[in-house]
Amino acid sequence: MPTLGPAKEEAYAREVAETNRRRLVLLMPLMAVVHVAHILAFRVPADERATLPAQIVAWRNAVVDVHAATLAVVLLLWAAVLAGGRGRYAGLLAPAVATTYLLHAAAIAGADQLNAASVTPYIAYSLGAPIVICLGPVDAAAAYTLGLTAYFVALFTMQPSATIRGEFLPMGVTVTVVSLVLAAFQHTGRRRDFAQRATQSRRIAHGVPARVAH
Repeated sequence: MPTLGPAKEEAYAREVAETNRRRLVLLMPLMAVVHVAHILAFRVPADERATLPAQIVAWRNAVVDVHAATLAVVLLLWAAVLAGGRGRYAGLLAPAVATTYLLHAAAIAGADQLNAASVTPYIAYSLGAPIVICLGPVDAAAAYTLGLTAYFVALFTMQPSATIRGEFLPMGVTVTVVSLVLAAFQHTGRRRDFAQRATQSRRIAHGVPARVAH
């Protein structure tokens, strides 16, 4: 991993925070619409409650509750991004969003156990988070530790079959490890690119022609 001096570390952190801010300003309102769409799609009208199996009603209610809770958090985080996305704590907002969606995915995976044995949401969000959001090693480790813990709790709470839990628990560990490796790969690549650009800028400032990569 490229080594940066204190000044460059600070500049790199600001660049990452700004990249995350630009992405989140566009992404979070879209995700809010997705949550509203899920709430509307899964809510159970009063006239349908008596005609649906109790377990399906419980599943759909759980999905609605999770999306409603996540929507509230996302709107608060979006407001924070808009208000303080370039402030002192800007670097905390993107990890907070990543953690929110890992917890959301774990909760949805738990709710899905009421209808079908599936943990697809957790897998999808885990793999997608380091691609959409720039996460450093510490932030990634914290977010995925919380996400995996929530995933374990969801399965032990919502999945009564020990056999199915035995299949899904290692799957969560595997996807978490893969996601952490992906986050580290992305982080190293960004640091290397930043270091190269900083070196080229310094060479130009001293009148030395910048090297062109082949």
